[in-house]
Amino acid sequence: GDAKHPFRLQDVGMQVGARHFKHAHLATFNQLAMATLASLTFSTQKNGVKGEKLAHSTTGHPISCPVRATLRRVTHLKLHNAPPSTPLHIYFDETGK
Repeated sequence: GDAKHPFRLQDVGMQVGARHFKHAHLATFNQLAMATLASLTFSTQKNGVKGEKLAHSTTGHPISCPVRATLRRVTHLKLHNAPPSTPLHIYFDETGK
């Protein structure tokens, strides 16, 4: 089978202070902006281990911070009412497509 599965909206978790969000897309836009950690959960992996997480904390850089970059994708998809199964790389233009 095809082992290439992009991360989806539902695979993104986050943390704001001590509060964990298993699904970042369920957080408010304000909470997304305040996140201090973002995680990606592997739904499939070459070694067969599902559910393994990769996490990053904030770096303070407004553009290249991995938390800000990941949660910008979540924010974009939420603004366009994307379902949780939407791959993170999907982009909606001003026409909503």
